[in-house]
Amino acid sequence: MINQTQWLSQLPALAGIAYLFAVAPRLAVIDLRERRLPNRLVLPGMPVALLGQLVAVAINPATAQQLFNALMACLVAFGLTLLTNMRFGLGMGDVKLFVLIALSLGWFSPWLVAAVWVFASMTGVLQVGVSALRARTLRLRGTIALGPHLLAGFVLAACLAAWMAIAGSGG
Repeated sequence: MINQTQWLSQLPALAGIAYLFAVAPRLAVIDLRERRLPNRLVLPGMPVALLGQLVAVAINPATAQQLFNALMACLVAFGLTLLTNMRFGLGMGDVKLFVLIALSLGWFSPWLVAAVWVFASMTGVLQVGVSALRARTLRLRGTIALGPHLLAGFVLAACLAAWMAIAGSGG
């Protein structure tokens, strides 16, 4: 169970999540229209998330393990998505967006990061399947905007994390 002091000391670590919630609608629309995720919207979130987490550790040094978890989630996310970029053509905007999501959610649980990837993969495959049925072909050509799938997975994972925190605190 988390006490009020521990909960308050973790508030700065929510900076990356808050940033993502702020830019998610705009990123989704841009990705759907243009098939790109602009650096000017994605990259500023990384120092915002990291700075918030560093402040949380400065307030409560016992959260240093959470910072380590977030950094490891970020590193693994970068490695796997970069490999996916090189092998399967995942866009670099999607790589950077997933790294930001991993940094932001990894503080709370690396499993949330995995859940985002699984959700985005499943909904992306569903979109391709529906498109193939509409076109009445099994050919896989063209691209999909993965950003909205990643962002939807992020929103669901963040809500799940909030629910778990509230349920765990007895509130």
